[in-house]
Amino acid sequence: MGSDNGNSLPEKFIIIGVHKIKYLDYDHEPKCSNNQHPLLVLLHGLGASCERWLSVAPMLSKYFRIIIPDIIGFGHSDKSSTEEYKMDYFVRFLQAFLDRLNIDRPIILCGHSFGGYLATEFAIAFNNRVDKLILVAPAGVSKSSTRALDKYVLAALYPTYENVLKAFVGMAFDPRFITEDSVRDFTDRMRLPNAKYTLMSTLLGLRSPLQLRERLSQVLPPTLIIWGENDEITPPPDDKYLQEYHKNPKNSSKRISHCGHTPFVEKPIRFLAILLKFLIGKDLYSRLYRQMTDQDREKEKNMHMCEECIQCAQYGCLVECPLDKCLYDDINTFRIQKCRLCQGDYTNA
Repeated sequence: MGSDNGNSLPEKFIIIGVHKIKYLDYDHEPKCSNNQHPLLVLLHGLGASCERWLSVAPMLSKYFRIIIPDIIGFGHSDKSSTEEYKMDYFVRFLQAFLDRLNIDRPIILCGHSFGGYLATEFAIAFNNRVDKLILVAPAGVSKSSTRALDKYVLAALYPTYENVLKAFVGMAFDPRFITEDSVRDFTDRMRLPNAKYTLMSTLLGLRSPLQLRERLSQVLPPTLIIWGENDEITPPPDDKYLQEYHKNPKNSSKRISHCGHTPFVEKPIRFLAILLKFLIGKDLYSRLYRQMTDQDREKEKNMHMCEECIQCAQYGCLVECPLDKCLYDDINTFRIQKCRLCQGDYTNA
């Protein structure tokens, strides 16, 4: 097992079979008084990497030991050109990964998008190894694709800066917080050997998935589902979809307004408050608001911008909604059609 590589991230490597696997391990004594199950494993989405969780991992590490793998075939873990990347293959990988780390007690498992689908299947196959389950914008809600997902796959196959930026804009509600580093990181990773094969093989393996609704009833651990209200990659279902799921009083689902596909990136303070309320039973929003960064606090503002120009922030034409109410909810739109101050005519501004 490798050790930290000298940078600021707790980066490690292990060998599983013949494959080298990268992961982050925030391994120190948690400050949480409830220390019964302090091990939280975070799973990234399709085409992503362990770094996707960096907005929230340091704060979560104050309460739990945090382990975040680059799932085999993604990030900087090995990528085979001969494997069939089907769901049972990823479930076996996660089992082997935990075994290799000598983790023999129940974990808290949290997965985003494809990682949420994997977390669900793992919790069904090994319910005695999962104490609690958190699904963030989980895949498997719909059997059909979306326009935003198609753009994301296209950007992965043709990873130019422009393609990736367009795909990321389609994922986020507020594109102001998309960083150049995140775009370039995705672009570089998708140019690694066998990265495109892995992504397409995974997609082919998920062509006919059982819908999430059909699987949730088989999940025994208490489960929390978090969606961004404005997610266009895996749009949140209507309330009827989760009726059977909510029959278990230990289960819960939350939606975050003014938020796209990655709540832990777009609204990290609100995401952490929901997650920690579920896990340790405390309302920590005020404390988190004080402890997080200025940019995180700025993300808490519920902003709308002009749909026509997407440059409203440069001209101060953003409209801010209160936390508890969307000013545009009653007309069923989440972007201003034309900027109030410039009437959408930015070309002449």
